[in-house]
Amino acid sequence: MPDATPFGDVSPETSALLGGVCVRRRFARGETLYDQGCPAHELMMIETGRVKVTRLTEAGDAHTLIVVGAGEVIGSIAVVQDKPHRISAVAATAVTALGWNARVVRQALVQDRAISAQFLQFVSRRSDELIELLDETVSLSVEERLARALLRLAGKFGRHTEELSIAVAVGQADLAEMVRTTVPTISRIITRWRHDQIVGGRRGEVVIRDIARLAERGRLVLD
Repeated sequence: MPDATPFGDVSPETSALLGGVCVRRRFARGETLYDQGCPAHELMMIETGRVKVTRLTEAGDAHTLIVVGAGEVIGSIAVVQDKPHRISAVAATAVTALGWNARVVRQALVQDRAISAQFLQFVSRRSDELIELLDETVSLSVEERLARALLRLAGKFGRHTEELSIAVAVGQADLAEMVRTTVPTISRIITRWRHDQIVGGRRGEVVIRDIARLAERGRLVLD
């Protein structure tokens, strides 16, 4: 894959360097891309599917931090620091990903200022996203966090339906992990929203029928 690179415009030399070590990997749903605490051997970019980025607590509970999809890079901080992963990545669906050897990525960052700048921007955006999630956890109610989580998922992975709604393929257990609560609590909130005609759907899917009212439940103002 001579043209495969997780970055935008790069020099021909960097493109050849990264393309020479690029491999395509496939993961079944539920399969681990990498584990928390393990050495960072590769930088990965998702081609297809969705990946849950999770962190284990001392009690052994997994908390989903973010869900990433096509075009997004994972494992970047551990790769550039040459340290073990501080989080895990698990396939939420069938996933295809491209991987680049960590040592070669670090070499490319040293020799190409353009990708160093891109890498810094990416890490900054991801840090902002995680800080925003932390702020939500300490300042918002479960219902508000759930509304925002669904809106984020809809923005990344939502499928528009004939009824002008947005369908999001996600289960209640995954939502409970994302907003730090229990499945029964998620079920009660979803049931209430169904009654208010804010959402609909079936098992394993939430259909957002009124995005403005859902945003209100998340204390958000839509532009």
